[in-house]
Amino acid sequence: MNLIINLWQKYIIDNGITEKTPDIQKRKTHILNHIAIWSFIIITIYAINNFSKGNYELFQINLAIIFIALITFVINYQQKYFYAQLFFCIGSTVSLATLATLAGETRGTQYILFPASLLPLLFFESNRLNIPLFILNIICFFLSQWLFPYMPTITNHNAVSIYYINLSFVFILMFMVVKSFQEEYLKYLRLAEQRTNELMTKNKDLEKVNDDITQQKYQIEQSINAAQMIQNAIIPEEKILKNHFQDYFIINQPKSIVSGDFWWIHHNQNQTLLIVADCTGHGVPGAFMTLIANKFLENIILQKNITEPTQILEALHEETKKTFTQVETYNNIGLDLAVLRFEKGNDSTKVDFAGAKRPFLYAEAPTWELKEIEGERRSIGGGQNEEKPFVSHHFSLPIGSICYLFTDGYADQNDEKRKKIGKQKLYQFLQNHLHETFSTQKSYLEQYLALQMTNTIQRDDILFVGLQL
Repeated sequence: MNLIINLWQKYIIDNGITEKTPDIQKRKTHILNHIAIWSFIIITIYAINNFSKGNYELFQINLAIIFIALITFVINYQQKYFYAQLFFCIGSTVSLATLATLAGETRGTQYILFPASLLPLLFFESNRLNIPLFILNIICFFLSQWLFPYMPTITNHNAVSIYYINLSFVFILMFMVVKSFQEEYLKYLRLAEQRTNELMTKNKDLEKVNDDITQQKYQIEQSINAAQMIQNAIIPEEKILKNHFQDYFIINQPKSIVSGDFWWIHHNQNQTLLIVADCTGHGVPGAFMTLIANKFLENIILQKNITEPTQILEALHEETKKTFTQVETYNNIGLDLAVLRFEKGNDSTKVDFAGAKRPFLYAEAPTWELKEIEGERRSIGGGQNEEKPFVSHHFSLPIGSICYLFTDGYADQNDEKRKKIGKQKLYQFLQNHLHETFSTQKSYLEQYLALQMTNTIQRDDILFVGLQL
């Protein structure tokens, strides 16, 4: 029995339906297949009865209706659902009207048009189709009524019995139509309930995942905040610059909470060493590197008492290679930095500068022309051309001169069109605002950066130091 039910469902009710068939179309196709198959079965019984009793005209109309049901199945099988529905609605209406006209008024066949008039409402949402089809049923019904007196009567001694049989058939058809619609509607409700439950289950799963992510995010943020406290502990307080320079400003803007950029200062007798560095990476990896580089500088300058800028760079390079086993692993972990040594005099300050891919900018009275000394095109750590030595630049600047040191984050910041600020624009901006106070310069630089980052994100860590000797 189960085998018969499965075959009935697969080859009859699900005829023409695939996995890609939309749910609404599946329901319409199920209803059409139900109506077509039962019409085929019932009309076949009528056809056999009419043939056995010699009612060949009615038998021919019965065959036409059977043909319509079969053609509907074929069109559905080809997944041309709209044409199958339209063909069945029009074909059944016309053939039933013809059957009613030939059968005569006493048989009640014309009333079968009543359930047929409901079919367009089941299959078509557009009034441009279901209203004309409904009107077609009405026209066919009244046309058959009008033609009754002009058609030859088909003799049958059981006309009254046939009349009631046909009326019963009307009610059966109407029941089948409503029952098919009810079954599909209940399927739809069960499917909707099932999908609602699935969505609720998925929603609960998503809420749990979201809670887990929120908790993990909180823990990560707490860890990074702790890392920021540790990093801040090794970075000098800005107010220490007051002891060695007339004026100053610092813009320290990490891409993430912690930074791969840092500055370092040491004063011994009348000499002040100032370093601005950009470590490999940003965020947590860059911050770890700042801790390591800070330890290197303490060992080189404070323990080994190396204060000449080029020697500091060479020693830092060797420490980095050794610590990260770069001869064996060929990794490129390291840093770019500028090293300045200031030695104050009565009227001027002696300056020694050496840089690893970082420049030094300064402007002196009375011209206040901004000048650049480039660092060597060589980084600290990694595979570098060690035959190219770091070069130290020695010169004196009068009291009141202005100096700038910075990492590459500011000049490399792009706008929403991915266009960088660039070195030339930055230098021109500084030149235009040299006469401003340092607090004003800092404010202008921050505003310019904020404008550049409109509708985009920060690209790298940013560290910018301004000094007045």
